[in-house]
Amino acid sequence: MSDLFPQSQLIPNLPNDISIQCLARVPRSHHPILSLVSKSWHSTVTSTVLYTTRSRIHTTETFLYLNLRINSTFHWYTLISRNPQKPTKLFQLSSMPTRTIGPAFAVLGSKIYVLGGSIGDIPSNNVWVFDCRFNCWEMGPRMRIGREFAAAGVVGGKIYVMGGCVVDNWARSMNWAEVFDPVTGLWTALPSPIEVRDKWMHASAVVGGKMYAMADRGGELYDAGSVRGGACRKGLILVGGAGPRW
Repeated sequence: MSDLFPQSQLIPNLPNDISIQCLARVPRSHHPILSLVSKSWHSTVTSTVLYTTRSRIHTTETFLYLNLRINSTFHWYTLISRNPQKPTKLFQLSSMPTRTIGPAFAVLGSKIYVLGGSIGDIPSNNVWVFDCRFNCWEMGPRMRIGREFAAAGVVGGKIYVMGGCVVDNWARSMNWAEVFDPVTGLWTALPSPIEVRDKWMHASAVVGGKMYAMADRGGELYDAGSVRGGACRKGLILVGGAGPRW
């Protein structure tokens, strides 16, 4: 580990391996201050080495991230509590590089995926990823088709997204629902009954390893291992983790 910072010692008279162990115990709320100490500290605070060390010694923390619309502009924040005796404060994060309307969101591991949304009233297939470890944005693998106001959720370590598109051609019809595998980095179309493809999604949630999506009317139960259709409670579309099926 010390080979990663060969030019200088992070802390005088201490091996860098030990220094990283020390820095890994500092709460994340203090990391912006730590990054100002020196270039080597800045590199360390924003490195995978520190995050891996924090994970290994169980000092990682859970944070709540907010996407708020203020004066027609969306802003990203995280809640930070520096002192249990003081109120929690909002810390503003960098904005998403591309401004979109009506994207879907999914959280997988330490990353927040922002899926689609319209740009200039045109549904986009862009996927922006916010890495919560380093508070930075990166472009992710694009979806197969553009979407706005879609339903999305994580089941079994994969991101499922459905709807949010006008089924007016073969490509949109066949890709009304798709799934993202973070291991391969690929989006794959999911088979869906024709009768559900004209539905618009209004909300979604993952409960008990299953994804529930609220549609404008009717609903279906989906299993990725089967193309058989089955009735579901009105207004609900369900994706099950054991082998999702309609």
